[in-house]
This record gives sequence, structure tokens and C-alpha cells, in this order.
Amino acid sequence: MNEFEAINLIVNRLGSVATGEGVTIGPGDDGAVVRFEPEEETVVTSDVLVEQQHFPAGSPAGLVGYRSVAANISDLSGMGARPRYLTIALTTESIDKSWLLAFADGVRACCEETGTIVVGGNLAKGPKSIAITALGSVLSGRSIARSGADVGDDIWLTGAVGASVVALKRLRLPIDGTLEEFMKIRDVDAIARYFLPIPRVDFASLLIEFASSATDVSDGLACELSQLSSASSKKMRVDLDLVPVWDCADWREAVQSDDSYEILFTAPVSKRAEIHSAAAQTKTPVAQIGYVQEGNEVELLTKQGAIEVGVGFSHF
Repeated sequence: MNEFEAINLIVNRLGSVATGEGVTIGPGDDGAVVRFEPEEETVVTSDVLVEQQHFPAGSPAGLVGYRSVAANISDLSGMGARPRYLTIALTTESIDKSWLLAFADGVRACCEETGTIVVGGNLAKGPKSIAITALGSVLSGRSIARSGADVGDDIWLTGAVGASVVALKRLRLPIDGTLEEFMKIRDVDAIARYFLPIPRVDFASLLIEFASSATDVSDGLACELSQLSSASSKKMRVDLDLVPVWDCADWREAVQSDDSYEILFTAPVSKRAEIHSAAAQTKTPVAQIGYVQEGNEVELLTKQGAIEVGVGFSHF
């Protein structure tokens, strides 16, 4: 099987998530042509997942496919954007038909869950990695940046942190179980949640109604708080006793290095009822974990007082 046959194999496996309304030209040409509504702006994000860095070597292809898409969708959600289209560039040392089909199944599952269409990509020989460019849409002038936090705002977090910390300690390959089986247990199983983070797409679509700043949690909660603090030139004061942590996770590791792909955001105190309503409407767990104050730092508090936590993951 050559490169072009392998690409056709993947596209055919993707089925309906490789076509759709708004796609003028999809996979198979030199580029894709897509449409957006006149009153919308485009949000673009790119991310690369590298074997051994972002997922263990030998991980099931379906789980890798889902996680790769979810990581990019999370960036769009962190800006209040609706996911629309994505391209996938895959490098692999050899063409393994069964691996490619399972990978496409994982991609399709996340795309179906989030309403996203694959409009193109590339396949090349090399160490296994998945590079995705995702495009989302948001009403003009309504995207949410990291720089909007104001003094007096609440700090909020969706879901819980720490699943990846637990998962990577427990993970032993090969992993038994199908993609469908893992989807059913990701609320209670840390390994399933690591590979299949829950896209907060529905909740994120309502962020523009109340959030003053936001980001997704991909490099550790402490790191993301630092990003909000730096961009907004404000102090982020967080009570760690209020931070939801995955069962059996070490809370310090959960705060420092977990890539849970949850949404961290700030909002005025007057928006609390609206936030709880949005959470109930979308069945999204939320927790108010702190406050924004004057300053330019992150203060993490426990019952014993302020503590120091590492700044999280960095590629270099």
C-alpha cells in the first residue's frame, strides 16, 4: 500500500466526518475550501502529539486518534469557539493498515462527538507523530483571550485534574479493551480519561456570555494560572482545597503536571448563577476555586498557608 492508497483508506474510514455542510472542497485536493458565516471570526490552533512525549509508544491507535483531536478541540474551547474543521498530518515509520483504520476510528469518534469535520491532511514517513490544525468559529469580537481577567473576578475550573497523573503511573501496555468500551468508563477510569478527555464543547459555547478570560488546562493547572496572571497582569489566588482532584491522584502532581484538557476561566461574581445554569444545562461539573486580585502572580493556598508548586510541563 502506498501513501495515496493509505490516505484514501483513512478518508473512507472517516465517513461523514470528512464531508459536511460548509465544505466546498474537502480531502483529496491540494487544499480544502470551507465556508463560515459572515458574522463570525475564525479561531485557528495547531498542536503536535509525538509518540513517547504525548502518548506512550504502543498505545492503541483508536485512543491515540481520539486524544489527538480532543487536544486541539480543547484549545478552541478555551477561547469560546465552536470547532468546525481540522486537518491531520500523520507521520509513521510504516503503513500498518489495521493501525490506520483504528486511528481513523478514534478521530471519527471525537469528531462526531464535537461536530468537527476533517477537511484534509498529509501522510509521511517518520517517527510517529500527529500534527493537527483545527479551525473554529466565534461571533465577531466575542472570542475569549487570557488577558481579560479583572480584580474581583471568580476563578473557575470545569471537571477535575489529575487523571493523567494516575493513568501514567498505572498504564501497562498492551492495553486491553475497545474504543467503545473505554468511552463508557472514562468518567471513572483514569486511563480511559487520559486517552479520551471529555471535550467541553457545549459548555465552551456559552463561555462568551460570562467569562472574562479563559484557557484550557493542557500543561498543568499551575502553569495555566500563571498564563492567565501574566496575560491579564493580575494575581490569581487559588484555594487548593477547592480544586477538584481525580480520585487517588497526588494533589501536588495533579496541580503541577496534569493535562486534563479542562477549561480554566475567570468571570465576574455577578455571573455565578449564570455559570451554574450553563453547567447544569450542559451537564458540566464546575468549581469556583479562587479570586482575581491586584498583582501579577499566582498564590496557591492550603489550610497550612501558601505553597510553591512547579510551573508545569514545558517541551524545552
